[in-house]
Amino acid sequence: MKLFILRHGKAADGIPDALRELKTRGREDVRKVVESRKSELVGIDKIQSSSLVRAEQTAAIVADLLDYSGEVVENVHLTPWARPSDFMATIEDDAGDLLVASHQPFVSDLVSYLANEDIWMPTSSLVCLEAEHFLPGTADLCWQENP
Repeated sequence: MKLFILRHGKAADGIPDALRELKTRGREDVRKVVESRKSELVGIDKIQSSSLVRAEQTAAIVADLLDYSGEVVENVHLTPWARPSDFMATIEDDAGDLLVASHQPFVSDLVSYLANEDIWMPTSSLVCLEAEHFLPGTADLCWQENP
């Protein structure tokens, strides 16, 4: 199983935080990263997103570029300060390949939790993890793509 972790694109400043939208540059960077790894992403089975607007917009760009016909599912355990263990409790072992659109520090925390890798994920950064079963420390970090 593969888990693709995508940090949302660059967003505008503003309050409330949950309603911040992607900037034009953020949209372009997300497109660039997804296009560069499109051949590896076309087989994803599910897309999940944080409920914050910038992550939802990021997930929508991915779905559009991949001609994804499934539903983009909101997951409350993908917010910036969510715990990786809580998110992983929502994932089934036979779920197939999954892409999530989320935020810092959660995205880096999730990579650390699953692959024991300390990485920084700038906006629009995409990571691929692979494991037979996603348990703490069992995943391989396959690659990281930055805009």
